[in-house]
Amino acid sequence: MHAASADVAVTAAAAIDARLHAQTLREDPLIALVHGCSALVGRKSVSFAMLAEQGLIFRESHSATQRLLAGELQRHAISCTPTLTVDGREAMVEAVAAGLGVGVIAASEYGGRHGISTMPISDCRVRMTISLLAPRDQAASRLIGELFTVARTLPPSASQRAR
Repeated sequence: MHAASADVAVTAAAAIDARLHAQTLREDPLIALVHGCSALVGRKSVSFAMLAEQGLIFRESHSATQRLLAGELQRHAISCTPTLTVDGREAMVEAVAAGLGVGVIAASEYGGRHGISTMPISDCRVRMTISLLAPRDQAASRLIGELFTVARTLPPSASQRAR
């Protein structure tokens, strides 16, 4: 984004660069994905320890979701070897549907799939933050400024209203 290859971006990456103007679009909890025949189905929620016992499927290391999951596992002092590491959320969903383990995904990233159940993670304290970014020197331009104005008027996501 710094080389002016993009005027704006929507990303889950943290906006920690002072050269960027950022507007939070949504914050969503992480949820568990489990196969429809899993012993976990029917529970109101699960913990990270329960998920680790079932065999966690990890995402690629550069995934924002995987970084959040790794932080939560570390916070809970849970050490586990993934049953599988996949590249992309679609691969995660397909691996869970095939019964290869359980997954963790941001609620807004999951569109549903036959044979998979979702549930809240009771001890999860992090949220996936999706932001609109633009180079700070371009954020005052009329068009990009209007985009940020529209973003501020968007209703909060259901997960933000529930907090």
